[in-house]
Amino acid sequence: MKHKWSTIFLFLSTLLILTSCGMTQELDESLDLSKELSSVIGQQEALMKDLLKTVEKIQPSFEKDMDAKPDTGLFQDEEGDLYKNFTKRKELLDELTAGQKEVKKFQKEFKRISNKKAVDVDNDKLQLISSSLNIIHNNYDSLILYMNTGFEQEEELYNNLPVDNLEGQGSVIYRTYGSVTMVAEESVSNMEYTASLIKQYEKQAASTKK
Repeated sequence: MKHKWSTIFLFLSTLLILTSCGMTQELDESLDLSKELSSVIGQQEALMKDLLKTVEKIQPSFEKDMDAKPDTGLFQDEEGDLYKNFTKRKELLDELTAGQKEVKKFQKEFKRISNKKAVDVDNDKLQLISSSLNIIHNNYDSLILYMNTGFEQEEELYNNLPVDNLEGQGSVIYRTYGSVTMVAEESVSNMEYTASLIKQYEKQAASTKK
């Protein structure tokens, strides 16, 4: 009987040690991920703000180039303020598309760790971070769609100037970029909120490790 209880005790002790090691690994892993994510969120927030500034300059750039009374469409010679602005936004779109993939990767990783239910990890906070990242991912979807639509509208207009319905076509383009502005501003707010969730998690996780 004593041998039986000794065996059970040894088994439970071993299980406890293995479980503790697993929990520590998950806690460390989540902290490493949160530090990486903080850096990515900061970069993406700066990117969104850069996009907002560039979008604000579309109309002034268009008016400046039109004042020069070009003989052909504004993009024929690949020069001018508007062409530079357009090219800059194309570059930002490529960066945003890459950023969306990173955000999705982190969203899946936080969800994976939280689903393990380690007892020394605040799994509820990890789920909140994951859910918040999913919202940001959806913001990217809308932003990319609006920007691609805007590019198509612009190229059709700029390459065919002069046109009789300039005011109408311009209004459509500005409404499209009004939507871009709205979603980009919402994205910045969501990124700031996510950053605050990360800080809260890191603070609590750090105290758990003490």
